[in-house]
Amino acid sequence: MPKFKTISARLILTISAIIAVTCGVLGSFSIVQQRSLTRLALDQQLRLQYDSVMASFDYEGRAALAAGAVMAALPPVATAIERGDRDSLLAARGQG
Repeated sequence: MPKFKTISARLILTISAIIAVTCGVLGSFSIVQQRSLTRLALDQQLRLQYDSVMASFDYEGRAALAAGAVMAALPPVATAIERGDRDSLLAARGQG
């Protein structure tokens, strides 16, 4: 390693080394923070997607229950169920 005899050369070398170390530390910190924020954003988006899918399932379930209640309330269906007549239930399904 060369010997620097002047104070200005030593000072420039020291300042350059401090700047390089500082840049390395700040770069590492920045990468860690970026990964953390990215993970947080992805978790939030995943939670939003999950909530959306669950709401869709809930909506479809309610729609199916409503349709089933309407079908069960139809007079021909109610009489066919009371009589246990499966063939007339199947015929009523084909008419719709």
